[in-house]
Amino acid sequence: MSKRIRAELVLILVTILWGVSFPIIEMSVKSIASNQLVFWRFLVSAVFLLPFVMHLLNKTNRTLLFFSGILGTINFISYFTQTMGLETISSGRSAFITGSSVLLVPFLAPLFKLNKPQMLDYVSVIIGLTGLYILTGTSLKFGQGDFLTFICAISCAFEIIIAQIASERKFNNKLLTFYQITFTIPFCLLIPSPIITSNLFIAQNMIFIFILAVCNTVLVLYLRFKYQKDTTAHRAALIFILEPVFAVLAAYLILGSKITPEMILGGLIILVAILIPDLCGYLSFKRLSKS
Repeated sequence: MSKRIRAELVLILVTILWGVSFPIIEMSVKSIASNQLVFWRFLVSAVFLLPFVMHLLNKTNRTLLFFSGILGTINFISYFTQTMGLETISSGRSAFITGSSVLLVPFLAPLFKLNKPQMLDYVSVIIGLTGLYILTGTSLKFGQGDFLTFICAISCAFEIIIAQIASERKFNNKLLTFYQITFTIPFCLLIPSPIITSNLFIAQNMIFIFILAVCNTVLVLYLRFKYQKDTTAHRAALIFILEPVFAVLAAYLILGSKITPEMILGGLIILVAILIPDLCGYLSFKRLSKS
């Protein structure tokens, strides 16, 4: 198995974990304020990760802190706006708007001197977004929750690109993950809202925060930094478009949401969009082999 295929399989796992987080956040914000949920999520993440990086702290340098600071800032914007958006819109709609970040990546990547996407990549993105639209059955009307989630989508596009650049600089993945998480925490304290702990110690909320912190934050960020460098930014973005597929499946399993024929069709279209570049590359190779 090539490094690129292995990396992209790991990124699919990352996308599954992201998808599962949508219904968990949707349930959590019913009893925990958005900024407090983000605060506790990242505080628990940092505390959990600290023992694993204590012996690595002496490898910290300014460049690492610089990238961590940028990623931490983007991280807060994306997680906070997404969490706030889920107070008023459904998991599926949120996942669709967040997934639209994939459309922005090919246009932003050349500005950061990353690999320039080919025409086939743009075609795949358009097909994938069509599948997303069918999958989630969303309308084009935008409310406050939609606007906040669209800000999240823009942030996610920049995060994909900055994470690609950071991963290629061969920083220690654990340290980069730790500092990104740590730099996110102070921003949560800037939101004018008291840190209330009364609902925090409800067993269900404690479980939700732990899952979001360890599985959907620490593990996701670490795997992403470790493996995204072995593929391209626009390929990673195309894989991340699977997020709403897993969000819909998670909502079905956790919240009892229905799976409609449109969801199945949309999911299949997204899979086709992801496989198109590899399929075309394989067919081109076969033609060359015969000639």
